[in-house]
Amino acid sequence: MTACPTIKVAKGDKLSMKAHFDMEAHPARESSHGEMSEAMALFVGVWVSATPA
Repeated sequence: MTACPTIKVAKGDKLSMKAHFDMEAHPARESSHGEMSEAMALFVGVWVSATPA
């Protein structure tokens, strides 16, 4: 896992994220039915105040 740079956000800002998967280097898991599994990644966001509340 790699850390992303810190960005400033304010109330009302809208954030979006795009992910790219290298399916050749990291093939999808197979379900019990032999199909590709739906879950490929997990995202965790952490929001902290720049100044003490």
